[in-house]
Amino acid sequence: MKFSSLSIKNDLSRSILTVFSDPEQSVSLIDESTILDKAQCLAKVGEYLEWINSFNIHSVMVLGMPSIDYLCLCYALIISNRCFIPLHSSTSAELIHNYQQRYPIDLLLVQTELGGEFSQTFRENKGFLYHQPEIFRDACLVPGEILFTSGTTGFPKAVHYQFNTLSDYVNWCVDEFKLKQDDCFLCTSEFSFAASIRALFVPLLSGASLCFIDRHSSNKLQAIINGLLTKRITVLNLTPSLFKQLVRHLREQHLSEYLKTVRLVLLSGEPIHAETINDWYEDINPQTVFYNLYGTTECLIPFYKKINAPLTENEALHLGNLRPGCDFKLISDSTKGYELYLTGNISTAYLDPDLSQASYFEISDRRFVKSNDFVTMQAAQLYFSGRSQRLVKRYGQLISLNQIEFVLKKAFPETGFVAVQEENRVLLFIESVENNRLLKQVKHHLQAHLPEYMHPNEFIFSQEFPLTTSGKIDYLRLKQQLVSAEVNHLFDYFRPFFGDREFDLNTRIGDLGFESVDYLEMAETIQKITGKWLDISTIKDTLPLSEIESCLKNVGEMPSESRSRVRLNPIQKTVYSRELYGLDKEGVYQIAFWCLKQNIDAAKLQIAIAETLANHFMLSSQLKWLDEDFFFVQSPLQASFQLETPVFFGNKKLFSQLKTFVFADHLVRVYVYKKKSRHFLVMAYHHIAIDGWSALLMREEIFRRYEGTFNRKQKKRDEVLHLNQINEISADAIGNIEELRACLASVNFGDYNHLGAIFKGASEKRNTCFMIEKNTIDGFSDKHTLQDSPHSVIFALLLQQAISKLAKTDKLFFYISFSNRNLPIPQVRDLLTNLAIGLPVFLGSSHLPLKERALELKNTLAVYFRMANYTSYSRILEHDLIPESIVDATKQPYMLVYTYINKLVQDSYTQNNYIDWDNSINWMNCEKIRIIFMRIYDMGDHFVFTLDTQMKTGLHECLLDEFNNLLK
Repeated sequence: MKFSSLSIKNDLSRSILTVFSDPEQSVSLIDESTILDKAQCLAKVGEYLEWINSFNIHSVMVLGMPSIDYLCLCYALIISNRCFIPLHSSTSAELIHNYQQRYPIDLLLVQTELGGEFSQTFRENKGFLYHQPEIFRDACLVPGEILFTSGTTGFPKAVHYQFNTLSDYVNWCVDEFKLKQDDCFLCTSEFSFAASIRALFVPLLSGASLCFIDRHSSNKLQAIINGLLTKRITVLNLTPSLFKQLVRHLREQHLSEYLKTVRLVLLSGEPIHAETINDWYEDINPQTVFYNLYGTTECLIPFYKKINAPLTENEALHLGNLRPGCDFKLISDSTKGYELYLTGNISTAYLDPDLSQASYFEISDRRFVKSNDFVTMQAAQLYFSGRSQRLVKRYGQLISLNQIEFVLKKAFPETGFVAVQEENRVLLFIESVENNRLLKQVKHHLQAHLPEYMHPNEFIFSQEFPLTTSGKIDYLRLKQQLVSAEVNHLFDYFRPFFGDREFDLNTRIGDLGFESVDYLEMAETIQKITGKWLDISTIKDTLPLSEIESCLKNVGEMPSESRSRVRLNPIQKTVYSRELYGLDKEGVYQIAFWCLKQNIDAAKLQIAIAETLANHFMLSSQLKWLDEDFFFVQSPLQASFQLETPVFFGNKKLFSQLKTFVFADHLVRVYVYKKKSRHFLVMAYHHIAIDGWSALLMREEIFRRYEGTFNRKQKKRDEVLHLNQINEISADAIGNIEELRACLASVNFGDYNHLGAIFKGASEKRNTCFMIEKNTIDGFSDKHTLQDSPHSVIFALLLQQAISKLAKTDKLFFYISFSNRNLPIPQVRDLLTNLAIGLPVFLGSSHLPLKERALELKNTLAVYFRMANYTSYSRILEHDLIPESIVDATKQPYMLVYTYINKLVQDSYTQNNYIDWDNSINWMNCEKIRIIFMRIYDMGDHFVFTLDTQMKTGLHECLLDEFNNLLK
């Protein structure tokens, strides 16, 4: 098609065609696998234009995710002067059906990968499914673009813009932002949002490149980060909240250098964060220019503030300069200041005439629209004050809480509904006893009538809404229903430790011989007795029992942000950052083949597995990106528990079948597997979901269920509550910082872990699992007079001695795993999740006597244990105790990892009756990391020893020989 023969029907079309006809103007569109130049882009636009012109239509509704094809389609729709209606990619088929019934939509286009849930018949062309509704129309939509926002009438508001209005706004953007040919603009907004207008047209008209994030990624933040890592991005266009998260994530992962190429940041949709911008100027790029762009969906950016230096919190609220051609009016409000009315590049109208009449006003012969925002006036300048009480901002969209209620009350007139905002969440209270059938109906109705970004985060049943004295709903008391009270009674706990001896309050707690697991049990029991939390971080071995109360803290129940999902905690986010953001393709996961001793009833064992997985949230979970963060959510339950493989299935292929990654549909899978005449219990799990402690408990529950001796059903609601509470708690362990500093006073960090002798050169990955009788370790302890040292210390010394001899170095540090279960959470010891924290522990020189090293390590581990919680990493770095290159294990060329798991049951382990430890495999994938990883499980009268290595070829057996020689 020859564009020169086209008649130009709007100003935006003229600008687009001018670019394509100008030989000096460049065009570059980039996605994860494609780069289009001007000629290729022009050809693609021409194909779409010819296709669109083959229909006798006025309006086109498009469901799609931003992409090169979608953008070229958009240009074709503008050039052909159709009414373009972009939808958010989460819009349901039911809601689209309702739009088609309500509005004169002539053609529906759906990106092929989004067409799965539609019932109507589609045809396919040029990467889109298409359907023409067979509905008689007595009217048509005029050319332009329609954006959706929200209102109070029970249906999302559709607001129309003329292309000439959009063109005027785009021309101002081009003149103001002054993009250059070497700029690369990262497109991060859905085309249904007003912010996308800048991405759609400003790079094109400026000759800059436009880069799309990976539309197939379920994690938008990850997709943005990947764009920054793989392309030289110079322009960002984000909401302030998303920008803040982006900067924080990259800084946490030590990737902020990838932001230094960014010279222009366009922020809109909500108030900006001064602290984020100020930190950027200090740490990243002092030359970057920021724009705070204030506007609404109904009026495009009437105010703008250019920022090129740090600013105060008050300056961040300043709306800035009034754009040429725009104006405002203030309507006084005695409590909130002034309500703001706007004009300029204003929308044509809502498609609903009643809404237009309520929102658009003629003032001094000019048309204004109500913003629903309040401002204050300071020295003749406007400052943002707040939004109308029942309007909240979410995903850059204005959401009416009244609208959510209206939609539901219309459908369920006998039921009360109240939508409230709690921080950045929308909660929906339902006035009813708990009713799962009603809840399903409510969710289904919302799916059919409101876009996904307007759906509540959480649904709470309330038998009766509380009222104020004036008879109105009491929103504060309603929210307080989320928080239940803790029950509230010490010394009786310690009496059994004295046996026949007289109970003495002056006894030091260190004299009771507690190990770490004993402290956790003590904390849990004392909380049940007193209702208070025993803060282990404040306990010293010299503390007399009479002063134990000084270590108790009052803890009310922590409010949880959700009863249906669990936020990924910051430590896991840091440890697994490379996999979360797509930098590593392989994850940290374990595959265990626990060989079973005897003939097993495989069908019965499969039932035990199914019941165990269904009994714990984390065992049937997957990781999703929701509401600007990572969350564990319920995944479909595992369907099959018999691992089927071909007869000649090699080990590599079997392991490949079982490997997992952070975004897998199931993070934990368990099977029964038969090889020849032996049965195996197969456990494949990602470490982000569960740690070794939890894996041990899972095995035990499976075999107790197999025997019919386990009948405790986990309450999912309580479990999710407790898992979320863990993320909110951080112990106040500052006092232990000085203790740790004293432990590290003599450490010269550069002297440690010179391990090239065992790691450099050709390597192999090996695994060994076997059983060690407890009397063997006790014999070693007696021989070297180490009876006062716990087994966890003795195994660490054995590993140190064996590695030191092989590597010919006397100074080692291990990343030792500490379980973060010193928390005021009911049954925290029984929670199946990952609460492990790996911290570097420096061992005394291997030339020192064993007894001296054992005492030093015992005292050091006690200090670490008392401060082991989710703030440990940051506090160690903040106080400059250990270099970051050591605290962050990913920065080390080699890793020595040690985990010791105490006996966790009062009686004997049932799994000991079924598992042949010596013929089992417990294999850990650490991608290409050179590593020695030793795990010890205390199984009662014996230990289970597993050793994973990726080291020099042939040295795995040498390490085992050295270890065994020490025990002779």
